[in-house]
Amino acid sequence: MAPVSEPGVHTDWQVVLTTGSLTEALLVQRLLQGYGLTGRIQAPAPYQVFPFSMAGWDWYRVLVPAEEGSEARRIIDEHRRRHLWLRLVESNTEEPTS
Repeated sequence: MAPVSEPGVHTDWQVVLTTGSLTEALLVQRLLQGYGLTGRIQAPAPYQVFPFSMAGWDWYRVLVPAEEGSEARRIIDEHRRRHLWLRLVESNTEEPTS
C-alpha cells in the first residue's frame, strides 16, 4: 500500500534561492508567503559539525514544495526585475571637499 500524505504536508522541497544573507532569505520567504506559497529557510549550522568558524560557508537556502518551485522562481525573478533600483550599493563615506 502506498503511503498516504496528509494535506499540507510536503515531502519534496526545492531550493529557489541560495544566499549568504539571512535577511535576504527572510525577505524572500515573506515575499513568497505573501503570494500564498509555502516557504521555509534552511540555515547553516557549522558549529554543530566543526568547532571553529566556517566563515564563507554560511549559506541560507529558501525552499518551497516541489509543486510550487516554478511559480516561486517566477515571483522572485519578476520582483527582481521590477525592483532593480532597490539593490544595495556601497555608500561613499568620504567627506566632500570644498
